Amino acid sequence: MQEFLRFFGHGFCHQIPARSFESGGLVFSACSRDTGIYLGFFFAVVAAFLIYARSTDKPTGLLPAPFIIALSFFIVPMAFDGVTSYLGLRPTTNTIRYITGFFAGAAGGTVFAPLLFALRADAAPQKQIFAQPSKAIAQLVLTFVLGATFFFGYPYLGVVSPFLAVAAFVAIIVSVNLVLLTLSKRFAVRHTVVHWLLLLAFCLVLALVEIALLGAIRTVLIQSLFGGHEFYEFLT
Repeated sequence: MQEFLRFFGHGFCHQIPARSFESGGLVFSACSRDTGIYLGFFFAVVAAFLIYARSTDKPTGLLPAPFIIALSFFIVPMAFDGVTSYLGLRPTTNTIRYITGFFAGAAGGTVFAPLLFALRADAAPQKQIFAQPSKAIAQLVLTFVLGATFFFGYPYLGVVSPFLAVAAFVAIIVSVNLVLLTLSKRFAVRHTVVHWLLLLAFCLVLALVEIALLGAIRTVLIQSLFGGHEFYEFLT
């Protein structure tokens, strides 16, 4: 199972065990910072859908400018933690990596959510998402509640936890593929169950191919540049 998990993060993360969460005897497929980014992105999208679940017309307009500016600052903690820790200016922990990564991921997922709303039959291009401050605040609060729940609960879920993180990661790639593919008339959404199932299946297969391809590229680079040793092994 560990090799199966490793497959999903091999092309995207350094996968240093000491910098990754562990649950049920299994190390997560990505480091704690990347895990935070993936879950932050995923939970932000989930929270947006929950906030607008009862809305008969899903807003697809861009976020209000003040909200975008505020979200841009969510990336600062991760950048500060990453730069200062890698330069040896201060120590960091997996908890700090997860939290700062989660902030950055939550910002990305919040910006991405209206792109998914635009694919729905009840999309409303004329409506701006989170135009109401109350909904914006509720979405962020719900996002961080979900993130905190996972953080405090993952040790008790055993081997399920690493696979939940992988599921969130794959869901993100599938969603991005979905948005990009539907820009083409060939893959335009037709709002039928069969079409949606076929489109999602194709995006899933494409996501797995992308994951495998990037993993293979990393393996080739490691073999050719470092003789099969990971780069971080030369730094320790």
